[in-house]
Amino acid sequence: MASPFSLNLAPLSPELQKRAEVELRETPEIVAAAILELRELVENDDTIYFKTDDKILIMYLRPCKFYAKSAYELMKRIAAFREKHKDILENLLPSDERTAFTEYGVVTVLKDRDHKGRRVLVVNSGSAWDPSKVTTDQLFRMFYLIHEAALLEEETQVNGVVVIMDYDGLGMKQVKCLTPAFSMKLLGFIQEAMPLRLKEVHMVKQPFVFNMVWQIFKPFIKEKLKNRIHFHGSKMASLHKFIPPTHLPKDYDGVLPAINYSGKEWYPVIEEHIEHIKMLNRNWHVMPICVETDNDGVPFVTLGSHQLRLDLEDISGEFEERAKTELLETPERIQEGLKKFRELINAEKGLNLPIDDDKFLLKFLRPFKCNAEQAFKMMKKFYRFKVKNPKYGGLHVTPEGVRHVFDSEVFMFLPTRSLYGGRIMIINAGTKWKPKEVPLVDMFRSIMVSIEIAMMEPKTQVGGANVIIDLEGLSLTHVYQFSPSMAKLIVDWVQPTWLQECAPVRLRGIHIINQPYLFSMLYALFKPFLGEYLKKRLSFHGTDYKSLCDKIGESSLPRKFAGTADIPDYPGSIFSEMLFYYQNKFQDFYNYGYIAELNDNQLISDESAKSNGTSIKTCSKAG
Repeated sequence: MASPFSLNLAPLSPELQKRAEVELRETPEIVAAAILELRELVENDDTIYFKTDDKILIMYLRPCKFYAKSAYELMKRIAAFREKHKDILENLLPSDERTAFTEYGVVTVLKDRDHKGRRVLVVNSGSAWDPSKVTTDQLFRMFYLIHEAALLEEETQVNGVVVIMDYDGLGMKQVKCLTPAFSMKLLGFIQEAMPLRLKEVHMVKQPFVFNMVWQIFKPFIKEKLKNRIHFHGSKMASLHKFIPPTHLPKDYDGVLPAINYSGKEWYPVIEEHIEHIKMLNRNWHVMPICVETDNDGVPFVTLGSHQLRLDLEDISGEFEERAKTELLETPERIQEGLKKFRELINAEKGLNLPIDDDKFLLKFLRPFKCNAEQAFKMMKKFYRFKVKNPKYGGLHVTPEGVRHVFDSEVFMFLPTRSLYGGRIMIINAGTKWKPKEVPLVDMFRSIMVSIEIAMMEPKTQVGGANVIIDLEGLSLTHVYQFSPSMAKLIVDWVQPTWLQECAPVRLRGIHIINQPYLFSMLYALFKPFLGEYLKKRLSFHGTDYKSLCDKIGESSLPRKFAGTADIPDYPGSIFSEMLFYYQNKFQDFYNYGYIAELNDNQLISDESAKSNGTSIKTCSKAG
């Protein structure tokens, strides 16, 4: 007689074959065609690697009902997920979590399947879980190992799995560990990268404090999963509507014996199939993300199905139409505006600009609908700002000068554009910002570089810019970096009335996400300086990513923000490297403006910095 703690490695029974045919379209003809199509897709994709024998491919085809393209997308998401979380998943083996499995009864699988033949995973997330002994990362790794073992069972591939989350005795010790970061990781796996059919999730014995946990998880849960989550509290009769008492232990008012086993009994089963797990560890790969160049020498980075590049070409198509409708742009208005603009620049003493460069001048004219007087007024403020604040807008503000900021991933650009064609910038001003490594001064310099990038792109001149400020992990250390004078400086830079103060870019919106309660202190610092223009463009989303998607566009945002765009995370150093191709262009920018005054003030600023012991980075031209 087989041990109750074992995997069923038998092929599908006739009954299960019939169910697979009805529920999963699993007929010999469809299976054969799907395997051929999926094998071709995988073998022709040099960005991922999976074994392509029939058994492995069927493992990914079943949860996708034998639609090969869907299974292929699932495999790509699995590869991307493992790459993203390789710090905890790379070469993961059962022995890595032996202690967590065998000494702490946090996770187990019921010995008996439920009435529909489904495996039932029980997670004791209440008082039975001591986060100081089993961290959330360990908890996740245990889930991952269990799911890898379950994939061996064809019966489970067809019938799916059920999860019982038991919150008996849940307290603040557990709640404070269930962070948004953990919830995003867990739900990202379940919703995007798990090749098993998750049929139901049952929350039981949850106390009042569970509401805090639910508020953390809720924003990241998509409709499909939300419809499969059921809340029962202490009313086991409610649970019995889904799983009858005949298939539940006494712990949940069932007729089966109470659970007197744990992961300790299941651990040898997982260990027994270590070769399968090693195969899965080898059975994925994502080609390193790197900077490439096209035939014209233009640098770009391939991110999923998108390319991150600077759009320096002239506008056409959709953007040309936007310019006509939103900016009243016609060839006649452009020429008229450029002519007047040149006259105003020529009359201004000390202002050095490439006056014959239409593209250069147009990036100032566009935000003002080719109104030369308004554009000129803003242009003077733009260059006066650099004279007045040389350490923020002077010679050191180039991609090379702020490389460490981009390397640290404090500033990121998405390869997609918003609903209205705007460039999407992300500022990670919480966990990823280490003020000792990236002082606030350098943060602001990076803003200046980012604005210069936006100004270079004709598409962004028309579509504007959207800024997402992610404050997850914001701490007092971050808040203390902001003085009232720095707050006013930043606001003066982005704060436009109709006559923009300093930044010649159409600001579409600033979106604050994942802000903790502490954010109110920081906002109180900025609020007195905010005008109506900026207030109207500020949106506070917290963890409500749906509202963020409504503003920017679901198809423009990556899955971590509840979007649908296939955009993997990428190292900040890659963005830095791409920008280095434009280092010379940035250095040329500093031949423009009120050069004599800027050089004098830059010298004073550098001498002041040296006297205060501040390091000055010199910029050399990129080779």
